[in-house]
Amino acid sequence: MDPIVQLKGVSKVYKAGEEQVAALDDVDLDIGRNEYVAIMGPSGSGKSTLLNLMGGIDRPTSGEVWLADQRIDQLSERQLLEVRRRRVSYVFQDARLMPSLNAIENVMLPRAFSAGRADARTAALQCLERVGLEKRAKHMVHELSGGEAQRVSIARTLMKEPDLILADEPTGNLDRKSRMEIVYLFEELNTMGNTIVLVTHDQEIGERTRRCIRIDDGRPLQEAA
Repeated sequence: MDPIVQLKGVSKVYKAGEEQVAALDDVDLDIGRNEYVAIMGPSGSGKSTLLNLMGGIDRPTSGEVWLADQRIDQLSERQLLEVRRRRVSYVFQDARLMPSLNAIENVMLPRAFSAGRADARTAALQCLERVGLEKRAKHMVHELSGGEAQRVSIARTLMKEPDLILADEPTGNLDRKSRMEIVYLFEELNTMGNTIVLVTHDQEIGERTRRCIRIDDGRPLQEAA
């Protein structure tokens, strides 16, 4: 397996008043390029912390985090920001769209300051086509359903052409029909070569991924192909 993410002996400890809480405990984990991986476990087990370390949003208390052959846990905040800008895209439980912009303008945001407006608009429309929403390009956020808003969010991540897509409970606020639309979209993106790691409580979604990592008390318990 050609890893795009490597965690080597990673621990993460948070201070809670006088106490220290270990969110992750000596975790070794590789995520291969073009994998589609679910991270599952009870609330408080360390799932989101694991995702945040992979994406350079958080730093480990000890251990090493590698992304695309670059060790990122020792980078400066400015260097980490550049890594996240170029290599990682996040999909959150809520779509986090700008309500004052329409769908295509929201998708254009990652390239708003790095490409000509015409080029960015063309690329944004292509990303909306990939998620099946090109006909909703001019609709405002309040005119979109929850599932459509989440698909716009995913289209926005594709504008960056990221090495890694990290999704934290991306279907948590959706009805079953909308959840499955997002699931089918992730599966399609993975077949097109995107590496996806998602956190979910949904057993059905976890079982549809190519690999399921179960975590509890800050340590992976088992993996199911």
